[in-house]
Amino acid sequence: HVLRNALIPITTVGGITVAGLLAGGVVVENAFGLGGLGSLLVTSIQAKDYAVVQIIALLFVATFVIVNTVVDLTYVAIDPRVRPWESA
Repeated sequence: HVLRNALIPITTVGGITVAGLLAGGVVVENAFGLGGLGSLLVTSIQAKDYAVVQIIALLFVATFVIVNTVVDLTYVAIDPRVRPWESA
């Protein structure tokens, strides 16, 4: 009964957490010298390799948009009253 109402904010926080993980990955990879997209991004910025920077930025943005879309679609599955296509 209460679970449906409680899942909406939890889903929102989960979606926002993914954005934090993407941004945090860049910091952690550079702080600890790990290899990955974050360190590749920083290395490409320092080398002024704009094509690689654009691709990685596009990948991060696409991931963020897909996660937010899934979160929005999950709202409808959790609570049918939240339907954007039905007017009040």
